Amino acid sequence: MQHPRLLGGFDAVAGRARWEPGGDDLDAMMLDAFLDAARTGQRPAPDGEAGLRSLRVVLAAYESLRTGRPVTLPGQRADAVEAS
Repeated sequence: MQHPRLLGGFDAVAGRARWEPGGDDLDAMMLDAFLDAARTGQRPAPDGEAGLRSLRVVLAAYESLRTGRPVTLPGQRADAVEAS
């Protein structure tokens, strides 16, 4: 198996740089990672929770753009939004 290139990224949860695999056929790599996780019982990375958090951030950004106001994300205190 040929190893993919590594792409730089940032892990907001861990607060540090993280390297992710990248390559010509990312769909095949994601499918392989998902199937490996299903076979071993491990959670895929990124998992569905990370995808849901990303979706919530994007939807909040759209809402903020539409209204011109800060938007509180689930699990975030409203006063933290107003203070920023």
